[in-house]
Amino acid sequence: MRVICVKEPGLLTTVQDLGRKGFRQFGMPVCGAVDANCLQAANILAGNAPGEAALELTMAGPEVEFGFSSVVGVTGAAMDPRINGRPTPMWQAVAVYPGDRLQFGWAQSGCRAYLAVAGGIDVPSVMGSKSTYIRGGIGGFKGRALVKGDCLPVGVSFMDPEQVLNRRIPSIHIPKLKSPWTLRVVPGPQAGYFTADGLHTFFRITGLPRMPTAWAAALKARLSGTWPAPTLFPMRSCRGQYRYRGAAVPSSCWATVTPRAGTPR
Repeated sequence: MRVICVKEPGLLTTVQDLGRKGFRQFGMPVCGAVDANCLQAANILAGNAPGEAALELTMAGPEVEFGFSSVVGVTGAAMDPRINGRPTPMWQAVAVYPGDRLQFGWAQSGCRAYLAVAGGIDVPSVMGSKSTYIRGGIGGFKGRALVKGDCLPVGVSFMDPEQVLNRRIPSIHIPKLKSPWTLRVVPGPQAGYFTADGLHTFFRITGLPRMPTAWAAALKARLSGTWPAPTLFPMRSCRGQYRYRGAAVPSSCWATVTPRAGTPR
């Protein structure tokens, strides 16, 4: 059978593609892969269309077993992938066979890795996308993160496996994952709703090497600190914005950010 069975789910493993676009006016987030470039690279390695559904692994990856012969591509965060205990290269196409187990560890650099399988993860499309939206309980595999015992159907690939196995991503296109990171920000249209001390604190902290507080979901990343409460003013949200909830810490908006929120940014 063309299925992948989950032996261990990892910290947060979901089915993602490039997201469901065109529905934000109805309150539906785009969702999709946090790192779209790595998702597309994994799919290209596996011989799929760049936007095909694949697995997004967050912080710590799963252990999966293949019930058929196929080709896979692993990109993104370094999670020490291994097939049957043997180290497996990332950023190039790799063959798997019935009974093979692909295991991942904790991310050694970066946060999210992507596992694409030739033929793609064959789950129903919801509103034009197979992406998982956990808070809404739709898309992906049963609208949730994967759990032990799940068996995911895989589509049929029409690519020649021998041709696909020659594929690898040139080193010049592989992102250099390093820590700490530098966050570049510019004042937004609501900068006037914050006190001068609040803005000074924000730019001072984001200008220093600082790790975001760990947050498993793809909604947002928070920065630790104490922040003055500005006057609330509703406005549309999008990826890349920092927004505030009263005296709460600032949050950067990611893949599943809601289309609108009554918080300044």
